[in-house]
Amino acid sequence: MLQENIVTTHMNTPDSAGKKFNSQNMPSITAHYEVDENLVIEKGVVIFIPIRGIHYDEEYYENPDEFDPDRFSEANKKTRHPL
Repeated sequence: MLQENIVTTHMNTPDSAGKKFNSQNMPSITAHYEVDENLVIEKGVVIFIPIRGIHYDEEYYENPDEFDPDRFSEANKKTRHPL
């Protein structure tokens, strides 16, 4: 079962308004979803996406710790990963 493979690092994560969210009040998957034969996301599962981790991942952004406003220019958008 997929839930056995999920590691949750923060059960209570504050949002920008200072409220706390946890797995009990987060929206969950509303239908059974088969990604491929090895990965099935079952209805009711809560998925946490580590947005900050993606933003600082060198696989997607060169020098992720550097502020580079040109990274999002129209010319550069065409050459970078779609994330």
